[in-house]
Amino acid sequence: MTIELRAVAEDDLPFLNRLTNDPDGVGLHQWYGRHAPTGIAGARRRTGC
Repeated sequence: MTIELRAVAEDDLPFLNRLTNDPDGVGLHQWYGRHAPTGIAGARRRTGC
């Protein structure tokens, strides 16, 4: 089995935002509170990753 990693794409941002801002997205015990809605997108713009 081979696993390949890739950089985060713009299309991934809604999914990642759901994982970090929606307790239903990851489950009750894996959610650590809301984060800035532009956190992931802003970091991606600043770093290019």
